[in-house]
Amino acid sequence: MEQSLKITIEGIPGIGKTTLYKELLKTNKNIIIGKSDDFVKASHNSSLISDKISKLLISQDNKFLKLGSPLGETFLLLAKIAFKQDETNNKRKKGVYFSDKSIDTFFSHQMVQLSKETCFKTNDEIFQWLLNILKPFYKFPDITFYLRPTNIQSFIKSQEHLTKKEKIFLLDIYHMYDYIYTKEFFKKRTYTIDINPDTTQEDIYNFVQNKIYEIVYKHK
Repeated sequence: MEQSLKITIEGIPGIGKTTLYKELLKTNKNIIIGKSDDFVKASHNSSLISDKISKLLISQDNKFLKLGSPLGETFLLLAKIAFKQDETNNKRKKGVYFSDKSIDTFFSHQMVQLSKETCFKTNDEIFQWLLNILKPFYKFPDITFYLRPTNIQSFIKSQEHLTKKEKIFLLDIYHMYDYIYTKEFFKKRTYTIDINPDTTQEDIYNFVQNKIYEIVYKHK
């Protein structure tokens, strides 16, 4: 393979991304050489500045973020992503990188948060603002598999462990995922997998596995 290839799985929390990821990782361990994204979690190998940003984001004593500033949080996360990308670029080898989340996770979650800010009038403004910041330096995924429940209300109802507030946020995330995947920049590299009550884990696995083989073969 002449270049690195980033393949990611996306979807709302609880839809089965991580389960699918682990199964695919077992099957494809001979072609996958690393995880494509880890831009939110702190890493033991991360830079000092990157580490400080991570600690700041999760600090219970951080009054700035506790006051509820989506814009401030987004800037800190963008800084974290920038430093993480810089580190990754220096270490990345040619091959397939695979992950159960990506920059799309950041987009959908932060767009929900930023929609509360008065400095943005529409989702289009937020989307373009984030994209303009990230495009010059960030390596976006090459292929994304988007797991999408066809009946979101039924899915949310099944998540009995969630609070009412968490269920509302989950619905907001769902709508924002649907929004970003209508945008050509994201849509052109995304396979949407509609999940209905009759869809089995095996159905999803087989579809994604077949596509991975097709995609990897084409890039050899």
